[in-house]
Formats: sequence, C-alpha cells, structure tokens
Amino acid sequence: MLKKDTMHCLDTSAVLEMLYETEKGKEIESITKGGQIRITSLTIQELLIGMKEKEVKMLEAFFGEVLVTDFSKECATHSAVLERYLRKSGKLINKVDILIAGICFNHNYHLITCDRDFEKIKGLRITIL
Repeated sequence: MLKKDTMHCLDTSAVLEMLYETEKGKEIESITKGGQIRITSLTIQELLIGMKEKEVKMLEAFFGEVLVTDFSKECATHSAVLERYLRKSGKLINKVDILIAGICFNHNYHLITCDRDFEKIKGLRITIL
C-alpha cells in the first residue's frame, strides 16, 4: 500500500476505470483514498477525444474534483530524455504516455495506470492494475 502523502497521478486508463466504476476503478479509489488525485492536461485531452457527447458532463464534473498538472518546459526536458532512451533501446511507446511520464518524473508523482507500456520506463514510480 502506498503512503497517504504520496502524490498520485492517474493516466487516462485509470481515470476511465474510475469513471465507469469497474473493479479496477474501485481499487484505484482505495489506493488514492484520503489523498488528492492528480491528472495531467494531456489526460484531459485524451479523455475528451474519446468520450461521447453525453459523457462530457460526467468528465467535466470529474475535472472539477481533481488537480490538473500542465506540461511545462521542465516536463518537456524529462520527456525528451525518456523518448531518446526508449527509442535507443527499441522500446518506444505511445508519445502521450512518454509526455505523461515526463510530467510524473518532473513532479515526483506516483503514476497509477492500467497500461503496461509504462513498465518500459525505468525509474518511474508506478502502480499497474
């Protein structure tokens, strides 16, 4: 179990599990209970692209309950280092996932995800459900 003072950041897959109240979503709620949930501005963009119009209100309510971290110059630097490493090692993953990982490294967040691609990133503090 993670410490309560851990800064949790949910990626898109984890947010979807919570919104649809799946078993994984309930586990994520248990992990983050008592702490502030964070997401990235990139996650907002991914969610809004994939949601149906009738689901947007649910998303907007969720966005009001979480802290959002934007992609900064420092995050870009971390992401660039990650992408070069992944490309060189032949383990390249989705660009948005690399950007989210850069945000997590920059802010020392613990990422909660259902996406196994993040396992390819050494040193990332992560829980994969």
